[in-house]
Amino acid sequence: MALAPYDIDRFLALGPYHFYNPTLDAAPTVESVETLVKLGVPRWPLTNKGTVNEVFAILDARRSRGLASVPQARLLRDRGHPRPWAVLFSEVGSELLRLRREKEKKL
Repeated sequence: MALAPYDIDRFLALGPYHFYNPTLDAAPTVESVETLVKLGVPRWPLTNKGTVNEVFAILDARRSRGLASVPQARLLRDRGHPRPWAVLFSEVGSELLRLRREKEKKL
């Protein structure tokens, strides 16, 4: 699978991240972690404010570019899409339909 610049799962899997700024290395707030969890980000890698800030930045970049949400991108990945983190939000439904039709052709 090709690397995607806005793949949150890959970013989190490459951690844990440590920062030279004690503020960024401090524990994140409960509210920020809860917000990210509601958006589909796993809780376990959110160990410091720097990581939380980076995840929020990735989510903002995804949103500003009109990319699929985190749960949608994971669904596309699980269904076999070659570049799930690059699919536009508006195209998720049609991509899922295309993947289902391709799977039915193989059967």
